[in-house]
Amino acid sequence: DDGLVLLTVPYDVPLSLWYPLFNVQCLVLGYIFNKPFYKEFGGHIHHFSPKKIRKKITRSGLDLLHQYSHYRFTIYNVCRKKSDA
Repeated sequence: DDGLVLLTVPYDVPLSLWYPLFNVQCLVLGYIFNKPFYKEFGGHIHHFSPKKIRKKITRSGLDLLHQYSHYRFTIYNVCRKKSDA
Protein backbone atom coordinates (compact mmCIF):
# COMPACT_ATOMS: atom_id res chain seq x y z
CA ASP A 1 0.00 0.00 0.00
CA ASP A 2 2.86 2.44 0.61
CA GLY A 3 4.92 1.42 -2.45
CA LEU A 4 5.61 3.31 -5.64
CA VAL A 5 4.79 2.42 -9.23
CA LEU A 6 7.22 3.25 -12.04
CA LEU A 7 5.32 3.26 -15.31
CA THR A 8 7.06 3.77 -18.64
CA VAL A 9 5.49 4.04 -22.08
CA PRO A 10 6.84 5.05 -25.49
CA TYR A 11 6.48 8.72 -26.34
CA ASP A 12 4.34 7.70 -29.28
CA VAL A 13 3.17 10.76 -31.19
CA PRO A 14 4.14 11.73 -34.77
CA LEU A 15 6.80 14.27 -33.72
CA SER A 16 8.58 11.95 -31.29
CA LEU A 17 11.71 9.88 -31.90
CA TRP A 18 9.86 6.65 -31.13
CA TYR A 19 7.16 7.01 -33.79
CA PRO A 20 9.25 6.70 -36.99
CA LEU A 21 11.60 4.10 -35.51
CA PHE A 22 8.74 1.88 -34.39
CA ASN A 23 7.02 2.15 -37.77
CA VAL A 24 10.23 1.20 -39.61
CA GLN A 25 10.68 -1.76 -37.24
CA CYS A 26 7.13 -2.96 -37.93
CA LEU A 27 7.61 -2.56 -41.68
CA VAL A 28 10.88 -4.49 -41.75
CA LEU A 29 9.94 -7.27 -39.33
CA GLY A 30 6.32 -7.54 -40.45
CA TYR A 31 6.55 -7.32 -44.21
CA ILE A 32 10.15 -8.19 -45.05
CA PHE A 33 10.65 -10.92 -42.44
CA ASN A 34 6.94 -11.86 -42.48
CA LYS A 35 6.32 -11.77 -38.72
CA PRO A 36 2.56 -11.40 -38.18
CA PHE A 37 2.98 -9.78 -34.73
CA TYR A 38 4.63 -6.76 -36.33
CA LYS A 39 2.07 -6.53 -39.13
CA GLU A 40 -0.33 -5.65 -36.31
CA PHE A 41 2.14 -3.05 -34.94
CA GLY A 42 3.34 -5.30 -32.15
CA GLY A 43 0.01 -5.21 -30.36
CA HIS A 44 0.16 -1.43 -29.82
CA ILE A 45 -3.36 -0.08 -29.69
CA HIS A 46 -2.73 3.13 -27.71
CA HIS A 47 -0.47 6.03 -28.58
CA PHE A 48 0.68 8.07 -25.58
CA SER A 49 1.69 11.65 -25.10
CA PRO A 50 2.55 12.92 -21.59
CA LYS A 51 -0.92 14.49 -21.32
CA LYS A 52 -2.75 11.29 -22.35
CA ILE A 53 -0.84 9.00 -19.97
CA ARG A 54 -1.22 11.54 -17.13
CA LYS A 55 -5.01 11.44 -17.65
CA LYS A 56 -5.03 7.61 -17.66
CA ILE A 57 -2.98 7.47 -14.46
CA THR A 58 -5.18 9.88 -12.53
CA ARG A 59 -8.35 8.12 -13.69
CA SER A 60 -6.95 4.79 -12.51
CA GLY A 61 -6.84 5.90 -8.88
CA LEU A 62 -3.13 6.69 -8.66
CA ASP A 63 -1.40 9.94 -7.74
CA LEU A 64 1.18 11.02 -10.29
CA LEU A 65 4.20 12.16 -8.30
CA HIS A 66 6.58 12.89 -11.15
CA GLN A 67 6.58 12.65 -14.94
CA TYR A 68 9.36 13.30 -17.41
CA SER A 69 10.34 12.26 -20.89
CA HIS A 70 13.73 11.15 -22.10
CA TYR A 71 14.43 13.02 -25.35
CA ARG A 72 10.80 12.55 -26.47
CA PHE A 73 11.48 8.81 -26.65
CA THR A 74 10.11 7.39 -23.39
CA ILE A 75 7.69 8.84 -20.83
CA TYR A 76 8.55 7.97 -17.23
CA ASN A 77 5.89 8.22 -14.53
CA VAL A 78 6.32 7.76 -10.78
CA CYS A 79 2.99 7.04 -9.07
CA ARG A 80 1.52 5.83 -5.81
CA LYS A 81 -1.87 4.78 -4.52
CA LYS A 82 -4.09 7.73 -3.69
CA SER A 83 -4.25 8.41 0.02
CA ASP A 84 -7.62 8.03 1.72
CA ALA A 85 -7.13 11.32 3.58
